[in-house]
Amino acid sequence: LPRVFDPFFRGEGVPGLTVGFGLGLALARRVAEAHGGSARAQNAAQGGARIELRLPLSGVRAADAARAG
Repeated sequence: LPRVFDPFFRGEGVPGLTVGFGLGLALARRVAEAHGGSARAQNAAQGGARIELRLPLSGVRAADAARAG
């Protein structure tokens, strides 16, 4: 899924579905990165995609952060 975070990229979905501009994931990644986080996408085993956004916890002890994932 190399292009899903590109602005205005829209994957091949349901035929005839023309909702959206292809900006949501691009914005989500930029917001995550602006806050020291990250975003990644991969194919889900059941079909579709899995999107993971990671944001750092501020003001949290390292042990608590490790338990949070």
